[in-house]
Amino acid sequence: MAEVRIGLGGMSCPSCAPTIERALGEIPGVGTASVNFTVEQATVRFDPERTETQAVVHVVEEMGYTARRARAWLKLGGMSGASCAQTPPRG
Repeated sequence: MAEVRIGLGGMSCPSCAPTIERALGEIPGVGTASVNFTVEQATVRFDPERTETQAVVHVVEEMGYTARRARAWLKLGGMSGASCAQTPPRG
């Protein structure tokens, strides 16, 4: 699973958060979606083989909100030691 945190703009009240969460949860491959009205941020965990960050941004923008500053965290498997982080990927 990958995780992306997206800054949100345009939420006018706390009831916007569950509305956005429901819409994000309908994206194929999304495991969880959490929206925090106070910090204006969405955190979405998704299967990168089924969807991508741009799909999350698209849904937010289609709802009339703004999305900004996307950051992603990916869990990498198959590393056998600390030097793996410095080794270019093979493919």
